[in-house]
Amino acid sequence: MPADAASEDAASETDAPERPPAQAPPADDNGNASSRDASADEPLAGEPASARRRSPVEEADEQAEAWARLPFRLRKSVRTLTLACTGLLALAVFYTLYFASSLFLPIVIAVVLNMLFRPLVRGLRQRAGLPDPVGAAVVILVVLGIFAFGLYEVSGPASQWVEQAPRYLRSAEAELRGLFESLESVTKGAEAVGNIGNEGAEAGAPTPEPQPVQVQGRSAVDVLLSQTRAFLVSAAVVFFLLYFLLASGDLFLRKLVRVVPLFRQKRVAVQIARSAESDLSTYLATYTVINAVLGTVVGTILYLLGMPNPALWGVMVGLLNFVPYLGAAVGVSVVALVAFVSIEPMARALMAPLLYFIINALEGNLVTPMVLGRRLQLNPVAIFISLTFWYWIWGFAGALLATPLLVMLKVVCDNVVTLRALGEFIGR
Repeated sequence: MPADAASEDAASETDAPERPPAQAPPADDNGNASSRDASADEPLAGEPASARRRSPVEEADEQAEAWARLPFRLRKSVRTLTLACTGLLALAVFYTLYFASSLFLPIVIAVVLNMLFRPLVRGLRQRAGLPDPVGAAVVILVVLGIFAFGLYEVSGPASQWVEQAPRYLRSAEAELRGLFESLESVTKGAEAVGNIGNEGAEAGAPTPEPQPVQVQGRSAVDVLLSQTRAFLVSAAVVFFLLYFLLASGDLFLRKLVRVVPLFRQKRVAVQIARSAESDLSTYLATYTVINAVLGTVVGTILYLLGMPNPALWGVMVGLLNFVPYLGAAVGVSVVALVAFVSIEPMARALMAPLLYFIINALEGNLVTPMVLGRRLQLNPVAIFISLTFWYWIWGFAGALLATPLLVMLKVVCDNVVTLRALGEFIGR
């Protein structure tokens, strides 16, 4: 019996089909075995060979081959149609942002401020142990306190300037009247010489009396109240949305990573979010300090020159410098006008806008590039295009957001392979 059992076992082993040897996982380019399980790409028993899971690279290669097999005219038509649809989509987005500015502008401002204050909330959580909702409330209360204190300090000089503005305007009118009268006398002399031969041509023609035209519009008080109400509503939306964004922490980033299918895309999304937050917060914080120093220096110079309310003009200089090019032009014009009517003699009055222009030029061409570094420097042409575009979309608020939005666009372009050419153009 034991011999028969042994023979049966040997027969069963002989009749059983041979199991194929386990294949080693494919090697990579360096000759090392891949850590991926080889069975992940093999079809299960009873499934067709087409059921094998394809990698993203293989799918991309198949799509490229399918695209190459299409006729040339069809590919050209598809490219033209894609370009036309992209242009129409861009126009639709631009006009939507323009006509729905009261909706999108507070959202964009809140998103930009969220990237600016997010490192502060994270620091309070890591160092002080404060939860994100509590840290967000602390940051917003501190920001509101600083804003209220600055508004209180500036309100006194501003009201004083408003009270003295009529006197300054009358003085400016008296100063400019002589120049205008001399120009008018020259113009009248030229007209008299040209009309010598036509003095009697229309002597008997009756002159019609002009009819008064009355234009009724909204009073200045109504306009001011409506604008103030709209500003307060937008400010409330910005601060409430900013609080919820700061209190949510990295919730939206985690959801974005969860939605993106491929690991490579997840890594790119996280890198873009972190780089945008870091670069934008660094840029805005550094630029805020630079503008504060610039306003202090210019205000001190105006005080030494004897210009009234130097603190008000220093704050104005610091705020206007957030708008590239246009802010400096407006600031120099305002300082020149105020100095012209309030400082004597004329040579001393001209020193105020001249020194402001020189200091602003040094700040823009020497101090800011040296402090920010090459990584955060932007192309002046790209800045001007962004400034023009966003000013057309959202007015002065868009001009303030032009540079931060351009920084965010550069971060996205630097981390997306297909957009790196645009990022190279945006950077200096």
